[in-house]
Amino acid sequence: MENIFNKARTESLLLLKNTFRILLEEIIKYFKDSNNISTNYNNSQLYGFGNFDTEKPNLKDELEQILKGYVNGKYLYNKFRELQSGKPIIKISRDYKFLFFNYLGYKDIYEFLETNLFDEIEKKSQIELLNKGSQQSNYYYVCYYYGEDNKMNKGEVIIYNDWKKLDIIYV
Repeated sequence: MENIFNKARTESLLLLKNTFRILLEEIIKYFKDSNNISTNYNNSQLYGFGNFDTEKPNLKDELEQILKGYVNGKYLYNKFRELQSGKPIIKISRDYKFLFFNYLGYKDIYEFLETNLFDEIEKKSQIELLNKGSQQSNYYYVCYYYGEDNKMNKGEVIIYNDWKKLDIIYV
């Protein structure tokens, strides 16, 4: 039997842009409140990349304390840029999918969705996306092709894991 917990830890997390926007706003608000920051931080100092001052607080250091390991300071900023570009779904990699919620004091995305930050429609849409992401679809097709030997040949096309892997088998 498959270990569901390990599978959940290895898959990426798909967030709707509004869910990610709220998550990011909450992270930045929590960071500024906990460090008594009232002024605007530039992005490199806030996220902890580039020529940032290591003596001043930054998200990278705080996230590393939670993870107890290395955190890419520019990762969250890059996700912020994806949001700004209008990407409808933001994909959070397996290394960070629990970290952002743990930083805010939540166990996972489901606990975060139960807050009063979301209306019922947003919550329902996000949960549908999460459920769809856990269902992997495979597609099977039979194909016919006219080969070099001037004969009609038969083949099979199998599309795995929602178009992530494709096999073409010639019979």
